[in-house]
Amino acid sequence: MMKIWIMKTAIKYYDEMIEKDAVMIDENGIDDYYHSYTESQIKNIIDSSGHSVGRIKGFFDRFVDEMSLGDLIIIGTGQASKFNVTEIARITGDYKFDTDYRLRHYRSVEFYGLDRKIPFDQWRWAKRLDEVGEDRLGEFGEIMSKILF
Repeated sequence: MMKIWIMKTAIKYYDEMIEKDAVMIDENGIDDYYHSYTESQIKNIIDSSGHSVGRIKGFFDRFVDEMSLGDLIIIGTGQASKFNVTEIARITGDYKFDTDYRLRHYRSVEFYGLDRKIPFDQWRWAKRLDEVGEDRLGEFGEIMSKILF
């Protein structure tokens, strides 16, 4: 079953994603394929960075294990308190790791090519990567209507 994801990123990373036809995430210390680490190694790496282990591990678990081919990603950019729908992508590739990318953990995607940013403050809560749950599908429909009409 197709899932819908929200990904928030900085413009500089978004530009690289467009250039590489990929969505990407990264974290200092996770310097290889995510599954090459044990659970305790991942927790130690994230904990030593001063970030929330649950939050960062959750982003990676979703990106590596829960996303699937065909899923949609709504990519937003903007300040921490804003969410501007900048692009919609469909996942076309499995999780990969490449040290040539600035954000080294990635999945290939097909971008749909939005011609403008659409402010959508209802999703300003979004962080790096979250799933759009069934309780938020109406908001997804609202975004799609803004894109189409």
